[in-house]
Amino acid sequence: MNIETNALDLSRFSLGAFKHFAGMSEETEAFTANLVHDGKVIGYADNHGKGGSTSIRFLGDNRHEFELHKTALADLVDSLVDAKLQEKHLANVVAKIRRDAFKKAMYLKASHGKGYYSSFKNLTDATRPKAIATAKANPEFKTLVVDMTDAEILAHFTA
Repeated sequence: MNIETNALDLSRFSLGAFKHFAGMSEETEAFTANLVHDGKVIGYADNHGKGGSTSIRFLGDNRHEFELHKTALADLVDSLVDAKLQEKHLANVVAKIRRDAFKKAMYLKASHGKGYYSSFKNLTDATRPKAIATAKANPEFKTLVVDMTDAEILAHFTA
């Protein structure tokens, strides 16, 4: 593998074995991860979460060539970590909305703006089908939140 010293295709890098330590994160995100280039682990990246920069330890025969781009790769790792944490956060948001949508029979009306919904209180397994039928009978009924895709939920409930 010969790495160009002038330009590096950052799209060929990814993170593997990513672990986030939220309890240790203070000024920066605390994490450990493998740095992967074209499917091969080329180093280990970590940050202790105390405000310092991300460190990378390169492995293998080409480690000296990657060292030339250490600053750019550390910035890339930070961006990839932020993307992974955002993805995890959005997955948690969708999961919570799905749980609530089932428990409360949440539904959208045609008149609802972004982020708004209607629902029922104190539903049980026995009363849920009647509540859903009541919602669908509403002339403004648009859809049940539980029937929406993840992308539709994110588009409706997040900024």
